[in-house]
This record gives sequence, C-alpha cells and structure tokens, in this order.
Amino acid sequence: MEVFEIKHMVRSQIHLLTPEFPPSIGGIASHSQTLADGLREKGHRVFVWCPQYSEIEGDYAGDVRAIPGGFCSNSLLSVGRRIRDEGGIVLLQWVPHGFGLRSYNILFCLWLWQLSKRGVPVYILVHELFRRLSGGVKFFCSGIVHRIMTYTLLQSATKVWASSGAYCRHLLPYMPSRLSSVSLLPSFSSLEFKETPSEAYKLKLLLISKIGDTSDNIVGHFSTFNPMICDKLEDLITKLYASNKKLTFLLIGRGSKRFHQELKFKFPELACRCISTGLLLDEEISLHLQTCDLLLQPCPSGVNARHTSVMSGLANGVPVATYRSWRTERFLNCNKSMILANDEDSENLCRKILALLKFPTKLSEIGRSGKRLYYKRCSKDVVVEHLVKDLVI
Repeated sequence: MEVFEIKHMVRSQIHLLTPEFPPSIGGIASHSQTLADGLREKGHRVFVWCPQYSEIEGDYAGDVRAIPGGFCSNSLLSVGRRIRDEGGIVLLQWVPHGFGLRSYNILFCLWLWQLSKRGVPVYILVHELFRRLSGGVKFFCSGIVHRIMTYTLLQSATKVWASSGAYCRHLLPYMPSRLSSVSLLPSFSSLEFKETPSEAYKLKLLLISKIGDTSDNIVGHFSTFNPMICDKLEDLITKLYASNKKLTFLLIGRGSKRFHQELKFKFPELACRCISTGLLLDEEISLHLQTCDLLLQPCPSGVNARHTSVMSGLANGVPVATYRSWRTERFLNCNKSMILANDEDSENLCRKILALLKFPTKLSEIGRSGKRLYYKRCSKDVVVEHLVKDLVI
C-alpha cells in the first residue's frame, strides 16, 4: 500500500498550511506564528506553507515556504509530493475565504483529501465556518458550496478542532463516521503579556493629558473595527458618554483612525474624548491595553472562545465588558471573570459598566479573575499542550 511508501515518516515534522504568516498582517498570521512558536518549543520542526513571496528572516528563515500562485494553482501538486517525501503531518488553519477562488476552492479540499489517501495525516483547525443559507439566491448558493467544501475537507481529517463550541456543534453533521467528535481549541491571544505597571501608568497619564481635561477612567476597545463591531461600539460609547462625560475612550488597532474620524462627523463632542492609536506593534498593544480601566468588546454574536481581542484583554488582566449569547461557552459565561449582558442589551451592559467604574477594587478583581481564567483555559501553552496530545507524531 502507498501509505507505507512514504520514505521518512518523520513524525516530529509538522507542515503548517496557512493563508497568512508574518510579515503579513492579520489575525490568522499572528495565530499561525504563535502556534508555530509553541510547537517548536515542544521540539517539533515546523514548516510553514503559505502564498508568500517576501523573504523571511530570523528564526523562520528557510522554514517558511511560498506556494507560487497560492492554494488554487498547479503548484499544489509539487507541494504534495514534497510533503510526502519529507514525511510528517499536515496541520491546516482553515478559513474558507483565505484559500483563493473567492472562497470557493473545492479543488484545494480535494487535494488535501487525496493527500490523506496517500498516507499523510491531516489535522484541521477550523477558525471560520460556512456562510448562512439566507440572504438571497447568491448567498444561498454560496452557503451550499461552502458546505460541500466542508464535507470534502473533513473526509481527509485525522482529527478536527474548532475555535468555538458553536462551531463544534455545527460541524458534527459533516463529520465522517470514523470521527465521533470535534474538540474545542480556543483562540489564544498572540500578544505576549509583559507586566510593566510603571510604563503603563506613565502612558496612561500621557493619554489623559492629550484630552486636555480631567478624566475619571479610560475605557478601551481593541479590534480591526469592522462594520459589525463599529455599529455596536458606537451605540455603547455614546450611551456611556451621555452618562459620564469625563470618560476617555481609547481606540486600539487597525481601523481605529477611520472610526474616530467618522465619530468626529457624527458626535464631535464625544470624538474629543477619544484617542485612536492606529496600527501598533504587539508590545505596544499590550502596553495600551494595560492603561485601560476596562475593555469594551461588543462581540456581535456573543462572546465565545474564538474572539482573540477578548482573549488579549483577559491575558493582560484588563476587565472585559461584552455580550453573551447561546454561542458563549460555559467556562466564559462567568460574571466573576467578565462583565456580561445578554446580546443586544446595551442599556444593561452600560449600567453594569458605569456602576463598576465607581468601585475600582471590584473592577480589578474581575480583571484578575479573567486573567486566571485565560491562563487556565485559553493560553498558548494550554492550547498547544492539548493539541500536541492528539497529534500522531
């Protein structure tokens, strides 16, 4: 059988397939590098395959391999041959829109299935699922194609993880009979926490001085400011500002400048209480998060284990205020570790935030509890440890 013809079978080698890897910017890029770092710390050799042409320097020099033409090209055939010749396993970072052909890359799924048939173990981390079967004929057809892709992809799997409990449940009907379940693997924060209270305090004073007025508290938000987030965020900060005009709002991340500019047109007085950072380095993000008395993260579908911005707040010991829903995992649905309100109940969430801002001791305890929860259930070390236990290497 061809499964026994793989020459080396070096099970300590992991071929990580990802649509993004630094120096590219994006959530999957950061997650992929942090994951690769964790696997290498465990003693594994990690080769990263991605559609990337820039030269990689430093620790990953020679171990990041470009796929000319991307994941929808004939070069996949040569990639497959090389993986089989070198041995090891494949670990896939799956987001449908990241693999080309406008997220309809059935050929890539068939290629991976064929690779598994030739004896290469394939492990899949699902970060995003298929589209909904609603919104008109175009979106319905798109949802059907995504489900066909998902079914085909899962036929190749030796093991499947998903970044949220809801995804685990949604994937079950598409799983092959030989696999009975999908395991939850939370999305850890890619920000390395460094406790620097003196630097954070100095930065906090500097930020407050930019407002040019006294400030009671800094309420932060960290994201890429996509439209689904922005609508909810605008609703919350306008309500908070209406109740306490001494609040300072710190907008962190790519897209924050654009969001801030839009606020200037709609709410010029509120915009004067906002500070936007734009794109920052990871260590700068961590420091800015530590200046916040509270992090406001209105997750559109309810907080769950795949929200890395929430994880970043928890990892840095910042109290996180957000919405919960049926998608929220049980271990996250804890009022001692986060400030939670039911989805869409912005009035309730604002009331809780305003009440807690008057009691810094209670707020700090929520931050410490959230940090303990993160490092117990969601940190890179915990996630990689769970992952490695299930790999046949």
